[in-house]
Amino acid sequence: MDKGTARISDKNTEFCCRFIHVRKDILLSESSNTTTEYDISSTNINENKSTIDIMGAITLSITVISFLVALQFIQTIKVVASANLPIVIGFGAAAIISLSFFIMIERRADSPLIDLKLLVNKTLLPANIINMVVGITALMVVYQTIPILIQSPQPLGFGGNALSIANVQLPYMAISLIVSVASGFIVSKFGNQTPTISGIIIFIAGFFLLFVLHSTEFLITISLAVIATGLSLTQIGSINIILVSTPKQSNGISLGMTTLLYLIGTSVGPVVAGIIMQANQAFVKGISGTSFPAPQSYNLIFLTAALLSVVSIVLVGSIKKRPSAARIVLK
Repeated sequence: MDKGTARISDKNTEFCCRFIHVRKDILLSESSNTTTEYDISSTNINENKSTIDIMGAITLSITVISFLVALQFIQTIKVVASANLPIVIGFGAAAIISLSFFIMIERRADSPLIDLKLLVNKTLLPANIINMVVGITALMVVYQTIPILIQSPQPLGFGGNALSIANVQLPYMAISLIVSVASGFIVSKFGNQTPTISGIIIFIAGFFLLFVLHSTEFLITISLAVIATGLSLTQIGSINIILVSTPKQSNGISLGMTTLLYLIGTSVGPVVAGIIMQANQAFVKGISGTSFPAPQSYNLIFLTAALLSVVSIVLVGSIKKRPSAARIVLK
């Protein structure tokens, strides 16, 4: 790498998450004038001693896996209660117990997987939950439900193939890419709050539009385009809020924590969609022995995504009430 390239790299370092690029100079300008009360001296981060939080990773994995397994078996309790109810109770208890151990481990860890003091910060917590909602709704609707709806035989679906799914989802991916490329300009021009609030309003409208109008592939494509715009703007804003609200010493663990919570959301979303579709099955005349998700399952999934999105409005409102919470004071 020559000197010219090195200078360009230093000036325009980028953070990538879901194709979002944020320039370092934008982050500095966003965080230059405001402060909040978080005390970095009280965190568990030890700069002189860095270890891998293996026990934290194990207990968190057990928590997430147990929770997801319990969710998957909930739908069958009514069918075979005697067989599956103990499984649900067992995995649910395992999730609670392992979560308790995880919290205790993270409080004592030198390099915690999730810094609990960063997590509960009044600015970072709402922004991380919003980012998690993005993961839940995107995976639940776009990548799990829509392909099944397109491929299911008529009249329960559209009877399409893999190419049909690609055609419906193409605008979603294209708009996500375009907005991510324009993210630097959007943040520098409008700040963090405006893209976040605008994005939430847009993707709420998109999910409600999808809930009301999904009778044709074209209508689904239009709704997904609206949703893509909203989700991209929301994630740009929420991640920037997290970045400018975290001290430099904690940037790595904060971004890792944000990514981890987002991935947990992407794991929960498809499971929730699967539960709803499995609980509402119907048969197609001429296809014996095979059931498919009924129309009401899609309505319920789209409505659930819309209602989850509404929660983000409350969360972003709590952030907006703290206009000074854009940078953490180092003591």
